[in-house]
Amino acid sequence: MSNVLDLTPFLPVKVEGKTAFATAGNGVIQAGLSHITVPETHVTSESHITVTLTGSPGNKAAAVHRIERIAGVDFVIHISKKLARRAPFSYLIVEPI
Repeated sequence: MSNVLDLTPFLPVKVEGKTAFATAGNGVIQAGLSHITVPETHVTSESHITVTLTGSPGNKAAAVHRIERIAGVDFVIHISKKLARRAPFSYLIVEPI
């Protein structure tokens, strides 16, 4: 079972206001995993990344614990417990200016 998510690259979107760009996407974390790597070259060391589980992980204690950023490469979603079942998620990346 792989814990690297294969995503179609998303292009940054220029927005008005307090952000320079935003990138969004979604995926699925498979049952039995407690983290997943999301390839995303637009991540910087300052990126604000919001991740939402959009389906039940099968155990109440499982939640997004932290996000690890690897600038220019990817980010890793760490879950508080191994998932009892596969859980879809969505994410939004915002760059502060």
